[in-house]
Amino acid sequence: MAILRCCCVDNGAAGALCDPVPHRVGLSPTPMQRRVMRTTRQLSITLPNEMADTLAERVRSGRYASESEVIRDGLRTLFARDAAVEAWLQDEVATAYDALVADPSRAITGRDLRERLSDRDTGR
Repeated sequence: MAILRCCCVDNGAAGALCDPVPHRVGLSPTPMQRRVMRTTRQLSITLPNEMADTLAERVRSGRYASESEVIRDGLRTLFARDAAVEAWLQDEVATAYDALVADPSRAITGRDLRERLSDRDTGR
């Protein structure tokens, strides 16, 4: 029966948390690179003073745990807005454009549009 050993056993650290790099496991432990995939990436950004002060104030107020959290929340909001605009373009604008191409007689001039909007706003 083969027994797999960790390099930590050979180093007298049996039972201890083992996470050295390079790591060795096997019948005859030999070095093996352990790859750890990060789920985050550190970035450096430059902000105008007013934005940086606002960001710091949101953390100081307790609304956010860190400056990174403020930035992440802002990016999530930006991505959601971009997705909503894209959906609107696909669902409504592209559909209206396709209908206009299919039947050009539905087109109106800019002057007619302004007149219709003005009439709508004044209740005529």
